[in-house]
Amino acid sequence: AKQYEAGDRSAKLLHAYAYALLNCCKPATKIANEYLRTQKTFEQESELEFLYDFAQEADSKAFELMLQHRKTLSQYKTEEDIKKKIRQACDATVQKAVEYKETSLLDLAKTHMKKSDANFAKEYSLLADVAYAMGIEDWTAYTSAADKYAKKYGKKQHQLLHQYAFVLSANTRDKKQLQKAEQWVNQALTIQHQATYLRTKSIILQKLGRDKEAQELLQKAAEQQPRPRR
Repeated sequence: AKQYEAGDRSAKLLHAYAYALLNCCKPATKIANEYLRTQKTFEQESELEFLYDFAQEADSKAFELMLQHRKTLSQYKTEEDIKKKIRQACDATVQKAVEYKETSLLDLAKTHMKKSDANFAKEYSLLADVAYAMGIEDWTAYTSAADKYAKKYGKKQHQLLHQYAFVLSANTRDKKQLQKAEQWVNQALTIQHQATYLRTKSIILQKLGRDKEAQELLQKAAEQQPRPRR
């Protein structure tokens, strides 16, 4: 850091400084970009490794360059690793979209996924919509996106269906949204009967004004809860 502040902008210093910041979980994008500007080609393993390591967000220069050199990078990284990195970077950009309430970043993450992994792109688009809506606490949009995902990809995922229902049970009193949550938790219960799911359904029914049913479910949940061993 002292050398950088003193004016040293050599590629060697920028490379080391960027990694030092990254390893300390400090913002490193600015220094990483300065290093990238010193490079004319990205053919060596160390150069490609740098792109991979600093492709932290889908809206970063390192990510853009990583995609451009994906074929060469595949000599050193497995396709599974590259796809995982792309997913992580896109997820990070979706979270940034939430932070700034900026839908253009959400769209950018979806676009990059479409270019990078066409087979997963449609599913990811819905997952991103769910995450964004939840992040900005737009429960109407959340219900719509989650319902689309559940119908297309989550019909047999009882944990996911319960998660969607639980989120609405904790965050809304809108009747239509709660009725959709009840539908999801019912689907989850038909796949796997769990006391946790019954308790979530009880909360939903209570908010819908069906207190008697809610209490009955709480009793059932208590009866099904495993007793601690003595």
